Amino acid sequence: MPRPEVRELVDRWLAYARDDLKAAEELKSSEIPARIACFHAQQATEKAMKAVFVLEQVDYPYTHDLVKLAEALPPGWNVRASSADLADLSRWAVESRYPMLDEPGSEDSDRALATAHSVVEELARKIAPGAEEGNG
Repeated sequence: MPRPEVRELVDRWLAYARDDLKAAEELKSSEIPARIACFHAQQATEKAMKAVFVLEQVDYPYTHDLVKLAEALPPGWNVRASSADLADLSRWAVESRYPMLDEPGSEDSDRALATAHSVVEELARKIAPGAEEGNG
């Protein structure tokens, strides 16, 4: 059982992850460019993964690369999303913030949101108070 201040910080990481996910959903359904929804989907996934590191009280890698974060998760933790899906989502951490040759479209944001939802909710269930920690 983590100390109360650790639990509070974990809950804040998850709240921020869910806020980014909600922002991605709302932006996708608006006239805002798809790249911004993709960015928030990536951020939601990154924050959910980092919540695991905080819960386990181990340092996390300072990276936006979701594949590297998934590979570095503490023993007993993993995500079901494929490395290919995580790599596709990872690119929006940077690419979405700068002009590109090809602007992402709704298919890109659909994929980004699907992966983000999968990872955020999977980790949130495992992190929930009373849930068996890790993949138990």
